[in-house]
Amino acid sequence: MEPLAVRKKKFFDTLESEGIKKDIIEAFKAVDPIRFFDKMFQDKFYTNDFIPVGYGEKSDSIYLAAKMINALSPAENMRILEVGTGSGFSTAVLSLLCREVFTIEMDERLAASAKTRLYALGYENIRFFSGDGTDPEMDLSELDSAIIWGACYKRPISTLQYVKRRGAMVFPMGPEHMQQIVIIRNEPDVNTGANFKMSFGEQGIFPPIHGKYGYDKVLDIGSEIMVETNELDELPEEKDK
Repeated sequence: MEPLAVRKKKFFDTLESEGIKKDIIEAFKAVDPIRFFDKMFQDKFYTNDFIPVGYGEKSDSIYLAAKMINALSPAENMRILEVGTGSGFSTAVLSLLCREVFTIEMDERLAASAKTRLYALGYENIRFFSGDGTDPEMDLSELDSAIIWGACYKRPISTLQYVKRRGAMVFPMGPEHMQQIVIIRNEPDVNTGANFKMSFGEQGIFPPIHGKYGYDKVLDIGSEIMVETNELDELPEEKDK
């Protein structure tokens, strides 16, 4: 395994060569993964590997995270919805790129840990929620865009209710063995007649999402896809600061 410093340089050289926006590269440089992940997993930093975050969960690779944020194209005046707080690493990156981040995590233990960590590090433009971010029922005004960390088996359209007209939502979608980054815009596609404009980005393997659009909620019966009708987890609510 190459030394961390060598991998880090190659990582940022790769992002630059692949056209990742300069402000996004600078945001990733400003967020040290050692503050968000256990140092025993340093061999996974700046690679295409998942990184464990605790409680049996894993983060997206830092490389694919950069690809997704680049597809989202955050701007400093934006208010962004993030589904899947995890360790808070991507939350920190997003917070440097936009006005405010609304982040939702299904596992309350991860949410509490990330909140403590991010506030201790001085990230203050973040609001924390718990619950299924792909099936949200919160009292939020419309946000400029949304990003979902976790592979979905189909388009999580319900999350678009919080995205402004012409705003974008970025997420990975596809079968369990391989997904593709999808960008949906909250506006009709005049060329196809579809309700939303869709485009596609990088292929990769992402940790599966939990909740309404997770693979664990899908049963294949013949040629049909059936969704389990089990009750969802407790509805999201903002955590006390």
